[in-house]
Amino acid sequence: MSDRATPRETRKPRCLDSASARHRRAIGVALMQRALRAALAARAGAHEVPPPRS
Repeated sequence: MSDRATPRETRKPRCLDSASARHRRAIGVALMQRALRAALAARAGAHEVPPPRS
């Protein structure tokens, strides 16, 4: 019960936490770019354009 009440950031090492945060931000940016490109393709009516492969 007490270990669940403590925040997770204090238990995990800081370097690993920063790396996971950077990874999560990179994933978010990639998803945002893919969604924006898909929306632009849909608005332009070009449905045959394949999604960008990173």
